Amino acid sequence: MPKVPIDYKNTIIYKIEHIEEDNLVYVGHTTNWDRRKCEHKRISNNENSSKHNLKLYKMMRDNGGWGQL
Repeated sequence: MPKVPIDYKNTIIYKIEHIEEDNLVYVGHTTNWDRRKCEHKRISNNENSSKHNLKLYKMMRDNGGWGQL
């Protein structure tokens, strides 16, 4: 449980999708978009991350990397 209560009224729902393939879609949510965006970028570029080889990050790298999003 977080030490600071999370204010869910500020939740943002976001979608990361492949430009051409409609079936490659990731939907997430966060209360801090700037932080979450940085986490996605860091994980997709960090080979030592335990999440680096998840389908989302592999799709990102295979299709031009974070700069193309």
